[in-house]
Order: sequence, then C-alpha cells, then structure tokens
Amino acid sequence: MFGKLMKYELRALAKAGIPVIIAIAAAVSFSTVLCFTTSGVESTAMQFLSALFTLLGFPLIGAGVVLLIVVIVVRFRRTMLGDEGYLTHTLPVSLTALLWSKLLSALIWLCVVAAAALAGVVLCAINTSMTFGVMSAKQYAATLRDTVQVLADWNTLYYTSLGVLVLLFVLLQFFTALSIGHSFPAKKMGYSVLFYFAIDGTLRVVSSLGLILPLDLWSSMGSDIVLRVALPLVTAAYSGVLYFLTWRMQSRHLNLA
Repeated sequence: MFGKLMKYELRALAKAGIPVIIAIAAAVSFSTVLCFTTSGVESTAMQFLSALFTLLGFPLIGAGVVLLIVVIVVRFRRTMLGDEGYLTHTLPVSLTALLWSKLLSALIWLCVVAAAALAGVVLCAINTSMTFGVMSAKQYAATLRDTVQVLADWNTLYYTSLGVLVLLFVLLQFFTALSIGHSFPAKKMGYSVLFYFAIDGTLRVVSSLGLILPLDLWSSMGSDIVLRVALPLVTAAYSGVLYFLTWRMQSRHLNLA
C-alpha cells in the first residue's frame, strides 16, 4: 500500500514538477543560444539583450523551486487537513505511511528540480561570462568540463547530502506549522503562519546558543570540523523533532475544515 501511495503522490506532484523542469530547460537553452549567437558580434544592443536574458534566468530558476514548494505545501494542507483529509485519514494505512509517502515524494521531486536548477545556474553563469567577454565560445566546452570535474568530489557529496536534509527540514517546518495551526477551531491559516514563525524563531535561538556556548569545543577541534559534523546532526535532530510534532498533531482528532 505504501508503494501505491508513493506512486500516487509522485504522479500528483509531477503536474507541477515537470513544467518547472521544462521551464528551466527552456530558459537555459534560450540563454545559451543567445550567447552563442551574439558571441563575437560587436553590437552593444545585442550584448545587452543577451546579458539581460541570461541574468533573468537566475531569479526565474529560483522561482521555479519556490513554486514547487508552494504546491507541495498547498497539497499537504488540502489532502491532510482540508476537505480531502476526511478521506485520506480513512485509508487502510498507518499515519506514519501517509506522512512518509508525502515527505519522500516531495523530497524526490524537490531534489530533481533542485538538481535541474543548479545545472541551470551553472550554465547561466558560464553564459554570463561568455556574454561579457570573459571567455570565448571556443572555451565554453572546456569551462563546462572543468566545472563538472570540480563538482565531482567528496565535498559535493557532503553538501548534497546536507542539502537533502535541509529540504526535509524545510518541508517538515511547513507541515508542522500547518498541523498545529489547523488544530484550532478557527483562523487556522493565521495560527499556521504564527506557529511557522514561532518555530523558526525558536530554532534560530537554539542554534545561536549552540554556536556560542561550547567555546572550548570550537577552540580544541576547529570551527570547520565542528560545523561539518554538527550541521547534518543538528538538521537531522531538528527534523526529528518537527516530524514528531507533525505526527502527534495529525494523530489527534483534528478539526478538519
């Protein structure tokens, strides 16, 4: 049954994920074609146009990722806390399976879109360099190959794993705030927003205290080592707390509306 839930969630999110990936690919392709077309052309207007479209690619790529997060959050509210929640909670599966199907499917699509966005940002950055004459069209392939070689190391694996944990944490922060906010009989979204910022502020304070208090540990081990070890552990711990809160609030008889 969990597999069926995952398949259903992945298909539902594909309606937003696939258009976002297509939009990113289209924006990067247009920027690349424009850069190669205007490369070597001594026209200020053409170079300005190429640079403009290339630089606009950065916020558009970021907007695609944000749009997918919004779709995921709205879908969670509708299927778990809204009118569809009555049907969702009557399925012959455990609450744990419901939550993890939504978390994993959302995480998979976010990772795919984030990977596409990262590739788009790298290509747009290379296109910008070519537009402003930092490199020529002949150096494009070599620069792209060197960039891939730089990214293919253990640091990339570490930061990729950390990024996945951060995405999971971001999803759980939204899910927890919505679950708590919708436990109130009225003004559910207002309370959800309030608890989102309350959770965010609390975690920021706790994180700040964690960085300030263990000064002897920092000085003895070195800040870089501590950060590399602490960041994934702290992110996983925060995610565990948020998951428990979400599960706890969902397991209660919520006032679904």
